This record gives sequence, C-alpha cells and structure tokens, in this order.
Amino acid sequence: MRSPSAVRPAAAITVFFATPAIDPAPSIPAPAQTADRRLVAQAQSEDGAISLATLVEEGAGRVSLSVSGLEPGPGRAPELWVVHSDGAPRSLRQIPEGGSFSRDLTRDERALFVPGASLAITYEDGPSISHEAPSSDILVLGSLSEI
Repeated sequence: MRSPSAVRPAAAITVFFATPAIDPAPSIPAPAQTADRRLVAQAQSEDGAISLATLVEEGAGRVSLSVSGLEPGPGRAPELWVVHSDGAPRSLRQIPEGGSFSRDLTRDERALFVPGASLAITYEDGPSISHEAPSSDILVLGSLSEI
C-alpha cells in the first residue's frame, strides 16, 4: 500500500497535466469607425395619413426619402424643408407625392443636415418650387438623429 503522502504529489501532477489550458477570451474588435455619418428622420401627420422617412449619408452627400399620403391638389406640390438650429426653414425643393427617391445635396445643403435639425413638408404653389419660406401649414415634421 502506498503512503498517503506519496499519492498526493502524484495526484496533483495528474490534475495539473490533465486540466486543459484555458486560453484567454478572444478579443472582440472595436466597431469600425466610418467617415460616413448617417442621419435619419421619421415623421407622420397627426392622423397618420402622411409619412416621411429620410436617410442622409453625409460622406456621399446624398439624401434619400420615402414618402406616402401626399395629396396636394391642383396647382400645388409638396416641398421639403430643412430647419436648422437658427429656426429658419430652407427649401430643398419639390418632392414626389409618393414613393422613394434620392438626390445629391449641394455643399450649402450639406451644412444644414446636422443632428437636431428638422425636416418638414408643406404644400406650395407650383410649378416654381423653391420658395424663401413656407406659405402653408407644416404637414409633417421630423428631427434628424445620428445612427
């Protein structure tokens, strides 16, 4: 019979060599930082009939819209506005009455698209859409947020 003191070191060596090595958890790479900041805005009229969803890709200098429910009537057209922190609305021109579309932004327009700025739609007299200020009530209003 073996002595208890001889068994202990042998058992310790067996446990040490039989225990699998534990690798440290693999590091998770940090999310890639993109130079293309994106902004979104969603808005709906009080009755839910009109909706606007917007994506702004700053790096591409592009705004994409999806609109539905606009019915401006004869001689009128929907006009999109951006309202910057100074509170002054600036026309982004006429938009379609429904569906999705995209367009490039001018350098001046790009500067207006910042988190906290708002997008609004009004009905304006056509066909010369690009007014200095809205002449009718705002139909929908949504704030831009960074994603």
